[in-house]
Amino acid sequence: MKRSIFRTAAALFCAVACVCGLAACAKDEQKKAAENITLSKTELALEIGGEETLTATVTPEDASEKTVTWSVSPTGIATVSDGKVTAVAEGSATVTATAGGKSATCSVTVKAPEKTPEIVPVRYTVTKEEWETAMNLESIPNLTIRILSVNGTEVEYRDLFYDNGKWHDLFSENGPDGAKELISEHYYQITGGKTETGTYPGDYYYKEGNAWMVQKNYQFVYFDSDGFIRFATGIVFDDFRFNEEKNVYECEKGTIQMPDGSIGITNAEAAFEDGKLIRVKISGESVGDITMEVSDYGTTTVNLPDATAVNA
Repeated sequence: MKRSIFRTAAALFCAVACVCGLAACAKDEQKKAAENITLSKTELALEIGGEETLTATVTPEDASEKTVTWSVSPTGIATVSDGKVTAVAEGSATVTATAGGKSATCSVTVKAPEKTPEIVPVRYTVTKEEWETAMNLESIPNLTIRILSVNGTEVEYRDLFYDNGKWHDLFSENGPDGAKELISEHYYQITGGKTETGTYPGDYYYKEGNAWMVQKNYQFVYFDSDGFIRFATGIVFDDFRFNEEKNVYECEKGTIQMPDGSIGITNAEAAFEDGKLIRVKISGESVGDITMEVSDYGTTTVNLPDATAVNA
């Protein structure tokens, strides 16, 4: 009887052991080890302060342990947190990602930011002859001039195109909404030298409606009721000097010489490039603030419009 009981107990024990063993085996079969880990990049090149995020992929997708830990060696070159790499100092380092006993690496090279090369302005000193030529614009065959004049609250624009005695003149001013509006457009051509009265005979082109008219033997003067302003014979800077910092000639006193007198200026500066005048700024009580930009030397052309002659 006792022997039968022991046999039964042993059989039960074996059965329980088998069941437990089978359960343990089934549980072990449910766990899958990580087979590989890869990174989105194996090399990074960053400037100090730069950042880039690496993505780690663990395979197979159903691996039991997919938690990724990050490290970087040596320290001090870059830092890594959840895959985000931040460059700290110049040098090379290796970022390592580990999961389930597998690891992958990315080489990181850190450089200092590239410096933008400093642009050194061209320092050009004009000769006396270049200065006198530039200040007497009538001696230049072709050029384009843009003038911005500010007198009080009024702003006027003037574009002049000069071609060997022929002029195309555009006057504009700020409109009611602040936009630039064309006020008048003129063409004129000097046909003779200056007379004893200081005028220049020539042809004056103007519009009547949409038609162009030309008034022959018009006497151009430096200032007249029609708004024509011939360029002065010269701008004279009293004790002008070269400002190294601004790369311009400047003076605190000067004059615009006219045939019948001169206009005083309280401040003026002139900028040159390759021996040519490119910009003049003038201030004075009678003229306000004037900026004049000169360009297109030798290339400006003026085509006189077809017009009906009047007062021939």
